[in-house]
Amino acid sequence: MQTILGSGGTIGLPLARELKKHTDRIRLVSRNPNKVNETDELSHADLTDPAQIDPAVAGSRGFSAHLTHGCSSGLHGMMHSVNAAQRPLAAS
Repeated sequence: MQTILGSGGTIGLPLARELKKHTDRIRLVSRNPNKVNETDELSHADLTDPAQIDPAVAGSRGFSAHLTHGCSSGLHGMMHSVNAAQRPLAAS
């Protein structure tokens, strides 16, 4: 499973299209996620809330974070995502 945090933006959408060439197991995470590919898994999460990040990346082999919604919330969310990346990923 590959997970894209902040999947609705100008980086996340093309990244999801590109990942589809390599895997059918893609999870898109945002406050209001929409499928890019037919097989995408959607996960609703507020990435500025640390408690919502671990479940969003559970079971992932890798993930990418693209958070650009406002400077302070984007940086705040990115810090939570970096902290999640440093922990072993939980099995789903």
